[in-house]
Amino acid sequence: MLDIAQKPSGQKLALLGQALNPAENIHVLRPGVGTAWFSLHTDLPLLTPHTAEFPWNGLRRLEKPGKNKN
Repeated sequence: MLDIAQKPSGQKLALLGQALNPAENIHVLRPGVGTAWFSLHTDLPLLTPHTAEFPWNGLRRLEKPGKNKN
């Protein structure tokens, strides 16, 4: 997960990226033409181009540079 945004209506959106191993290039995924934001409907499985569906809790968020985990 690259970023999360919230519309004034309260609907949450996610900007998703994908990379192969080793992660040399990250690609922003698009759910369709005209947007790169996926609606956060956590009760439904996530469908992305070129992948099988998976649950939202299978996503991982990138850490901010310099963030210490201790």
